[in-house]
Amino acid sequence: MFTLLSKAKLWAAGILAALFIGLLVKLWTTQNQLSVLKSQYDKQTAQIKSLEMTNATLEAEAAHLKVSLAAEQQAVEQQSAIAAQFRRQAIDKKEVVRYVLKDNQCANQHLPDAVIEQLRQ
Repeated sequence: MFTLLSKAKLWAAGILAALFIGLLVKLWTTQNQLSVLKSQYDKQTAQIKSLEMTNATLEAEAAHLKVSLAAEQQAVEQQSAIAAQFRRQAIDKKEVVRYVLKDNQCANQHLPDAVIEQLRQ
């Protein structure tokens, strides 16, 4: 009976030892998996921070470009207005010169024939 009880205890101890070893192996593999997952998490977190910084930089650049575009559009509008004003002034002066040339033949003597012809048109 003693041997049967000893064998049962040994079996129980063996089973418990096997369970304990199994749990240790499971704990070790779980820790390895957690370590890998933490490493991946850290890499992804770093990538997210990098992307957020890039996004902030791009947003700042976009805002700067919008301001620059608005300034350029305003400059183009001003230049167009100035060009239109010069055109109107040139047309007005051309009309005055035409009028003077038609009425004052004296002025025709001081201008080349091609200019006079162009102004008469």
